Amino acid sequence: MFDLDRPKIKLKKSTLDHFVEYSTFGLALFSLVYTFVYYNTLPERVPMHFNQHGEVNSYSDKSSIWVLHVIALAIIIGMYYLNPVSYTHQTLPTK
Repeated sequence: MFDLDRPKIKLKKSTLDHFVEYSTFGLALFSLVYTFVYYNTLPERVPMHFNQHGEVNSYSDKSSIWVLHVIALAIIIGMYYLNPVSYTHQTLPTK
């Protein structure tokens, strides 16, 4: 089922790759800290969805803001660990 004889690709990350990863983690951390600092100043109900005219369709409890951070961190961490995997499943040309 698995072709264990295929060559293993080990790609080194460039400076730009490291910069993008660290800045993404930094922005996520900044967003998390910013929300934590200003959480008490938010109203109890916050708008969560808007229609095409800019009018609020639904409100939610302010604690639902944390769900956005969980989703964002899951995506960021997932992409961080899955990025090298995409290169290991490529078919290499043979002679």
